[in-house]
Amino acid sequence: MINYYKASSMWSAIKELMNIVKDQIQWMVGNGSKINIWDKLWIGDQTLRNQILGQNNYLTANQLIHEGQWQLPEEIEAIFQHFNLNISIVPIDNQNQDCSYWLPDQKTKFSANSAYRSDIASLWCGGITGFGDLQSCQKFQTSVGE
Repeated sequence: MINYYKASSMWSAIKELMNIVKDQIQWMVGNGSKINIWDKLWIGDQTLRNQILGQNNYLTANQLIHEGQWQLPEEIEAIFQHFNLNISIVPIDNQNQDCSYWLPDQKTKFSANSAYRSDIASLWCGGITGFGDLQSCQKFQTSVGE
């Protein structure tokens, strides 16, 4: 039995080669189902993401924060303005990690009850969970504490 791992320079070379090859693949559009419009070469000689944002691929919000304040590069600011997005209303809490929360509940906690009472109730009872009839939906409604 082999109880050790020996790194191979071959895999790092293959990985590097794949990065070079990937940048030289242009997609020909068929039905379009496999083409990520932002990250694949399909229109022009750069990805759409690079054409819009330039080579600065901002991937996380912290790249747009400086000394606890939003600081947007010009190209990002132009996009936000175009879509009428006001980033200044988004609070920054440098003391905590990012987290997600459930909007329909005032306490921001997800529960079956808050899901039922939210706008997704019609989807929930309308077929996603298999509640195709009113009786099943009413049983669900009772089980979450209507």
